[in-house]
Amino acid sequence: MKKLDIIFNPTSIAVIGATNKKGHVGYAFMENLVKGGFKGKTYPINLTKKKMFGIKAYPSVLDVKKKIELAIIATPAQTVPALVDECGKAGIHGVVIISAGFKEAGKEGELMSEQILKTAKKYDMRIIGPNCMGFIHPSLKLNATFANQMAVPGKIAFISQSGALGTAILDWALNHNVGFSYFVSIGSMIDVGFSDLLDYFADDKETESIIIYMESLDHAQEFLKSAVALTKKKPIVVLKAGKSIEGSKAAKSHTGSLTGDDGVFSAAFRESNILRVDTIGELFDMAEVLSKQPKPNGNRLAIITNAGGPGVIATDYLVANNELANKGVLAKLSDETIQRLNEILSPAWSKSNPLDLLGDADALMYRRAVEECIKDKNVDGILIILTHQAVTDSKKIAEEIVSIKGVSDNGFSTKPILAAWMGEEDVETGRAILRKARIPVYDLPEKGVNCFINVYNCSKQEKKEQIPLPYAFTPNKEKNKFILQKLVKENRNIMTEPEAKQFLANYGIPIYENMIAVNSKANFTKGKITKTKIAKGKTAYTGKAINSMPNIYVADNSENAVKLASNLGFPVAMKIVSPDIIHKTEAGGVKLNLKNQEEVNSAFADIIKSSKKYMPNAKIEGVLIEPMISKKYELIIGSKKDPIFGPVVIFGFGGTAVEVFKDINIGLLPLDMAKAKKLIEETKIFILLKGYRGQKGVDMAELEFILCKFSQLIIDFPEISEIDINPFSIDETGGVVIDAKIIFDKEVLNKKLIDEYAQLLAKHKK
Repeated sequence: MKKLDIIFNPTSIAVIGATNKKGHVGYAFMENLVKGGFKGKTYPINLTKKKMFGIKAYPSVLDVKKKIELAIIATPAQTVPALVDECGKAGIHGVVIISAGFKEAGKEGELMSEQILKTAKKYDMRIIGPNCMGFIHPSLKLNATFANQMAVPGKIAFISQSGALGTAILDWALNHNVGFSYFVSIGSMIDVGFSDLLDYFADDKETESIIIYMESLDHAQEFLKSAVALTKKKPIVVLKAGKSIEGSKAAKSHTGSLTGDDGVFSAAFRESNILRVDTIGELFDMAEVLSKQPKPNGNRLAIITNAGGPGVIATDYLVANNELANKGVLAKLSDETIQRLNEILSPAWSKSNPLDLLGDADALMYRRAVEECIKDKNVDGILIILTHQAVTDSKKIAEEIVSIKGVSDNGFSTKPILAAWMGEEDVETGRAILRKARIPVYDLPEKGVNCFINVYNCSKQEKKEQIPLPYAFTPNKEKNKFILQKLVKENRNIMTEPEAKQFLANYGIPIYENMIAVNSKANFTKGKITKTKIAKGKTAYTGKAINSMPNIYVADNSENAVKLASNLGFPVAMKIVSPDIIHKTEAGGVKLNLKNQEEVNSAFADIIKSSKKYMPNAKIEGVLIEPMISKKYELIIGSKKDPIFGPVVIFGFGGTAVEVFKDINIGLLPLDMAKAKKLIEETKIFILLKGYRGQKGVDMAELEFILCKFSQLIIDFPEISEIDINPFSIDETGGVVIDAKIIFDKEVLNKKLIDEYAQLLAKHKK
């Protein structure tokens, strides 16, 4: 942080690549530093020039005999490694590399990047860039970029991976009177990255909120750690570009195809309490409202309008965005507020929120309505809508609003005021007045509603729930290691369904009806589980122990299939068992609801024939025989190893149409009961699971616990690449795994065999 402080608050700057030639980057930097108001020393570095902008120039930073705190390098990429080394020798601890042609330019560029980073570590320096436009610190009048405009001082730190977008935001911000504490273009992030800047801005007194344009992310866990700490104090808004589907194309299971790279980013942002916006327009809007207005204490919005239609539209938009989560609500005005408004407004006003002041509303009526909403303790924010009508003076109304005591300088409580002046030329003067008074103004009311919802969501602080586990849980990790030992010996990385179910059962995930885990034992009964209260909030479960899992039946011929099915009792389900066939239904390897011996005999032959036709060289171990289970709801529980964030958990509506409905939620590891609860509640299927229209709900605590056990399984076995439990069938009597696929990273699996599993086997034999 001390090195970053030197970069952002330097007393001396060397511009390497400085020039007198207009139109060059080196000229723009010199002009911004010398003519822009920077109070520190500027040293132009140029091999041939003796003087620039009336300042003595030097051929190298090594020739400058005075201390240099920051160097800006704007020379061809091939020259940069040697120049960084010179900066190190000169004792410079901060470097900004503007030059492009590094990691983004192929192998040669990557090698130069590695060399630069090695040099930076050698001399204990920090580097911003390369391939960036630099940074601006407005309060110091320090424009260390090649942009020709200086940002207005404000309280937002803006971080961008795109220099071009940065210049566009600068231009927009000046037009909309939006200020910044810092404006940082970070480019390829050879050294200083998002997490470094978040840590720096966390303690910066000038910065109250952070806005980020992100294209890629390295060191994801560091970023999340920094973001979680920062959002407890200051809101973060991110526009993440690159919603890729390429990652999902390569996935082998439903889980992989459902998550995709972008879905995991969204999950990570939610978990860190980062607000994600989807468009540049939304990013601009959030920059404006965070720059100009206080953050709301709650989510209750008052809408003031002179036209019923736009008021209704704004209300509809607010309510529509509140269907699945507590995002924004229409404020209920107090009786005292309504009584006072009755005394000062037209007798025909709406008498409720939205406050329809009617088409003949004048400036005084608007003023009084705003003042009463400011006073009302039931109101957390105000949206003022104006439509131009024959008797409407939009300029005078704007002037009256900004003259309210405290409005233009945000002196009243903590209530943001937003405006929607609908129209074009007729309302532009009024808009200008509002902007000058730092009141965000939009052309449509929906934008105002959206901004209020967004600023509330990125500012609110949720207390983390503390939910204890419902009972003791000790997984049988060692048994799972022996299953993996078998996979490695057979040189495969995909489990058969029986193996996958055994693997899950060893962690207390039910593979038969009424199965549950108590300590290290898996228990089930064919009837109802017996519950015994052992302490407040805890329950003991009793049942028949099945440590060896004898109830997984695989038949190798039709005669055995008939016997096993008869022993289980009809109806039964039959599935092909092959490590090579992942999607059994597509192979014709699944037969359901078989009611007698004849159907089982015929199904066995059909399954084997279809599977061999689907994949002639597949290794077929037999056919799995299971009792038919039919429950109300089918869920998916899965995991995929994301290349950036690592393993994630998905949960949602499952079954054969899982990819059609895509009602899923993604969670980062590790899950606890509170996080598992939230993972479930943020899906649409949750409405049915908790009980709907007289239907009994499922045991939510047990479902949350299953997700926690599933999370622990993934943590304990990092060699897992994908898990797909689909469906997990559930109703009020309990849940059960109907089908499961588990795929492993072969390289990691083999390494762990050498490091751990072989030792385990040797110990067992001994």
